[in-house]
Amino acid sequence: MNQVNPIMVNKDRTQQLISENGLLRAQVEELIAILKEREELIGQIGVENIRSTELRSKVDMQLADLHHLQNIIGVMEQSAEGAANREREILEDLDSALEIRERYAALYREHIQLQSNYDAVLEEADEWRKSVLSMETRLVVMGELESRLDEMARQRDGLQARISELESQSS
Repeated sequence: MNQVNPIMVNKDRTQQLISENGLLRAQVEELIAILKEREELIGQIGVENIRSTELRSKVDMQLADLHHLQNIIGVMEQSAEGAANREREILEDLDSALEIRERYAALYREHIQLQSNYDAVLEEADEWRKSVLSMETRLVVMGELESRLDEMARQRDGLQARISELESQSS
């Protein structure tokens, strides 16, 4: 029978164990390198997580600022709308005042025209009185002139009343 030399077996076994040990060391070193890479990656992820948290905090603050600015803009828009309404009311009041002023000016011009006509009729009446017409003619003409004068006086009084009314409205 073949006898196995125990030293040889131990030597072979030792060689095999040394070889396996070398392989295991290489694997362990590789695993250590991978572990270091993973630890570095975890460290980077931690830094990125901190940065992400900081950025999220900044974004939240900016969103809060944006909401605040939107509120301010809303208040300003309401103020601008109120100012536009007040401006519109003032313009309407000015338009109304201008219309009253124009009506007053028209009535005043009409009053001046009537006054001029009235003065002309008075001059004409004076001329008739001075003329050498017969008494009958004078009475007829005087009656017509007086009638015209009465009519013009009524028109003038009516215009003066309208002017007074406009003056009281514009006050």
